[in-house]
Amino acid sequence: MLEADLRDYSAVEPVLAGLVSSRGPERSPGALCIFIPGDGGITAATNRAWGHGARFAALPLRRFLGPRGRSRILARGPLSEPGDPSSLLVRAQEEIQELRRRLAAAEVAARRYRALVDSSAVSVQVYRADGSTAEVNGAYEQLWRVTAEEVAAYNVLADPQVRAHGIMPLIERVFRDGHAAQMPSIRYDPVVNELVGTGQAAWVASAMSPVVRADGQVEEVLHIHLHVGELKQSEEELREQNRRLEEAVQARTAELESKLRLIESQQEVIRELSTPIIEVWDGVITLPIVGLIDTVRTAEIMDNLLQAVVRTRARFAILDLTGVEVVDTGTASHLIGMIQAIRLLGAEGILTGIHPMIAQTIVSLGVDLTRVTVQARLRDALQYCIARLDERARASHEGAAPA
Repeated sequence: MLEADLRDYSAVEPVLAGLVSSRGPERSPGALCIFIPGDGGITAATNRAWGHGARFAALPLRRFLGPRGRSRILARGPLSEPGDPSSLLVRAQEEIQELRRRLAAAEVAARRYRALVDSSAVSVQVYRADGSTAEVNGAYEQLWRVTAEEVAAYNVLADPQVRAHGIMPLIERVFRDGHAAQMPSIRYDPVVNELVGTGQAAWVASAMSPVVRADGQVEEVLHIHLHVGELKQSEEELREQNRRLEEAVQARTAELESKLRLIESQQEVIRELSTPIIEVWDGVITLPIVGLIDTVRTAEIMDNLLQAVVRTRARFAILDLTGVEVVDTGTASHLIGMIQAIRLLGAEGILTGIHPMIAQTIVSLGVDLTRVTVQARLRDALQYCIARLDERARASHEGAAPA
């Protein structure tokens, strides 16, 4: 491809193509001729033809002129015959038509891009390869409350606020490698930027898409901002509601735990009142049992009674069943086991106040009762214990007297 000034025919050289008038500039400025380089014979023949005033493949000049009266003609090969430029002319016309089609398609794409950007409700900012601002659309101005002139000096690669949000490495990678990237949501304030100094802050999520040349170099970068202020506000409100709900749940849980502790304490008091262990004499404790008793309650009674025997160092433990009318075989077995456990601790267990049905249940177990002390009433059991204590005291005294 060669550019030649139509007013300077010295530019017509055998390099690619030349532009001349078939009659000279003073006689026919509206026509041009194509010369084919690379063949001295063709060049000489065309020069001779020029000298005789011949016309070669004249074209309307006004259709192909470029800036400042210069025209570009693309030649791909030599003429089919010397002096016959028709085949080259056809190819040149085809090339020109193809260039026109490409130019028209590019113009349509440019208008489509412009219409899309200008009418978009999404903020768009275009950066040059050095990070400076090339243009912004109307949605950008509405979002940030700034004009294109006010952000003309802005450079995204020199923005400390962007760096503070930790997304500068992503942006630098877009400019360096030419790969698109999604940015996390941030709250950006153009007022803080000294190159802008005006506008309003907003929560935005953004994406960057580079415009890459054929050689792989980034020419421009499109930065799209999506306003997420309402979503962020809803997120903050939801987080606040969750925080309040968690506080309410924690307060309610603490209240329930306090009530549960109170209930457990009351149940403990009730259990102690239902099975009170009373030290009725020195070395003698009694446990009056009232109401229905089952296997679980009998196990609790045994645990409390055995601990009391150890704690008080009792010699006798009286189980008064006057307030119990009936027990099952499992409970009766536990009562007998309780007497045996008391004996293992070095004390003597005594049963009193046994009702007829309880007696039948105990007998049905078939256990040996010869080593189980039974008294009819609590008074009888207490008298028995006092008498045994006196006997042991006398025996101890007599054993300690001198011979």
